[in-house]
Amino acid sequence: MKKENPHKNRICGQPSGTAMEIFSAAVSGLAAWESDGLSLDDVLDFRAPAKIRRSISSILFAFFRNKAAIEALIAAHSRENKPSVARVLKVALAEMQFQTGLPRELAASIAVDYAKAKFGVRPAGFINAVLRRAGTLEMDKFLAGQAEHVHLNLPRALYEKWRSAHGAEKLCALASALRKEAALSFRFTGETCATEELLAKIESKELVLPEWAGGYRFFSTARFELLAESGLLKESGIYIQDPSTVLAPSLLPLSGHERVLDLCAAPGGKAGLLAERLPKGFLVAGDRSWQRQRRTSENLLRFSGRTAVLVSSALEPAYCPGSFDAVLLDVPCSNTGVARRRPDALWRYTESRQAELAALQKKMLEQAAPLLRPGGSLVYSTCSIEEEENAAQVRAFLESHRDFSLLREERILPSAFHDGAYAALLMLSAE
Repeated sequence: MKKENPHKNRICGQPSGTAMEIFSAAVSGLAAWESDGLSLDDVLDFRAPAKIRRSISSILFAFFRNKAAIEALIAAHSRENKPSVARVLKVALAEMQFQTGLPRELAASIAVDYAKAKFGVRPAGFINAVLRRAGTLEMDKFLAGQAEHVHLNLPRALYEKWRSAHGAEKLCALASALRKEAALSFRFTGETCATEELLAKIESKELVLPEWAGGYRFFSTARFELLAESGLLKESGIYIQDPSTVLAPSLLPLSGHERVLDLCAAPGGKAGLLAERLPKGFLVAGDRSWQRQRRTSENLLRFSGRTAVLVSSALEPAYCPGSFDAVLLDVPCSNTGVARRRPDALWRYTESRQAELAALQKKMLEQAAPLLRPGGSLVYSTCSIEEEENAAQVRAFLESHRDFSLLREERILPSAFHDGAYAALLMLSAE
């Protein structure tokens, strides 16, 4: 018996079927991002149905990696500014122009059916007309007449800021790196050895990294299913992690017996690096989110070393002054260095939001400083590449804390092999 096309199924007049469910959930996810202030990570973690989360992620990642072009395309073919209708166009054009999972005609049909059920015949007809024109254009030809920030997929404010800070050539390279899908990178943990035979089995290759990587060896693969089949994930033989995450922990001068605090530890990647370096020491991994700390606890089971996972805010640390030999403070930030993995970060950037983040970072730094013993070390870090959140923040702290000195700082820009990050090593006077 011939199977009916699932995209034509109807239940009580409502569109149904897997592709329609995915489309509807993607539109709802975009609405949560635009209206509720949720990050894309939060949308996928808390609003996306588990069985279709991967598909929703694929659509929304495609949208944010091409947001400027999609919105320019809509503006060129429509004066419609009703957010609910615009979101349908955005999701549909992300599928039609930047994905290959569905034929364009089918993607347009799903969007029109969704709009008809949601808004009625007239809005659906309008959406159909726009998609038939905008969804079939050759994007290269369309983009040829657009402004440079559209080509680079950057908000105009961030484009102007980065062009001034980095210059035209570096800006293009930076924007290009941020638009590319990040490869799956990992390192081996415990007693697992990266033999040639094992690397061949999981189709992985070692990354060549600069000195800031501190000698850590990272590998990448395009075949996650091979990692899963190998048993390495279940056996805690590998830890999936971007190479940039080693920058901050590797700056701390540890001999192995210190008491160390990671103030913003979740989900535990940097804490794991610290735990491995403390065979005779003790690590406290704190974070304000108990949900995220559950994951921290699970992740730290992979690593050697004595650890304690606590739910504690960095703004109100639950620790006595002078309790630690070293503190890692990886503060909330604008995430502009990790847009390969969080493509919505660039579109959440505003000067006012950065000012709010800078104020929060300053408060956290002020709270972290008293927790050090005399002569102790503090690493301040972000996954932002913005001066205001990084070197400027550290300089301001040093001006008001003469008992601290800057020993080293490093900023790395995103590339094809790693994310961007910043870290500064500060030392408290022993006197």
